[in-house]
Amino acid sequence: MANYNDEKWRGIKINELTIIGFEKIQRGRSTCWNWICRCSCGTIKSIPPLRVLNGNTTSCGCLKRNRIIEYNNTEKIKHGYARSGKNRNRLYTIWCGVKSRCLNVKSHDYENYGGRGISICDEWKNSFEAFKEWATNSGYNDTLSLDRIDVNKSYCPENCRWSTAKEQQRNKQKTEKYNYKGKLATLSEISEDCGVKYGTLYQRVKHYGWSLEDAVSVKDNRYKKQ
Repeated sequence: MANYNDEKWRGIKINELTIIGFEKIQRGRSTCWNWICRCSCGTIKSIPPLRVLNGNTTSCGCLKRNRIIEYNNTEKIKHGYARSGKNRNRLYTIWCGVKSRCLNVKSHDYENYGGRGISICDEWKNSFEAFKEWATNSGYNDTLSLDRIDVNKSYCPENCRWSTAKEQQRNKQKTEKYNYKGKLATLSEISEDCGVKYGTLYQRVKHYGWSLEDAVSVKDNRYKKQ
């Protein structure tokens, strides 16, 4: 095992970090050493040696922060979304959201999108301007949401449209249909017909385990079946 508190390490610079000392770390019955590093920005930080040696940590964190700031400033200048009104800002947010759930494995939505093969076309992935142009030409306004026509296919001009919340709900991947008045219908469609709010109907059927017959017949939500 390498001796990470050996004086030979002192003064060595790796990426933006210069080793200036050592810190003893006690973990249960085990003892290990961190390096006390001075970043090129002047910040001093205690870091596990292997993170420095394998390149996982190259600075105190300032490089990442600076890249984010630089990127955000560049995007704001490039797209003008920070100063061109509500619609541009919302469009940019939608574009970022699509990229995140399709490409970012750390996104909480990734499992239902990128994780099952849903991607974003190169044209949109590489250019917000291309996405904005398509959105503008496709009837975008700030009351509509981006919707895929085929929920099993990716985000691209041929498979996307702008829809109301009601239209999008009907197109959800896992929308179930129920036997209602002799035909199959979604909870949203049943809600419109029976007059019970969709949220109430959903809670009754999904959370409280009501039968559909009971769920549509009781108009007062105070009566909940456990």
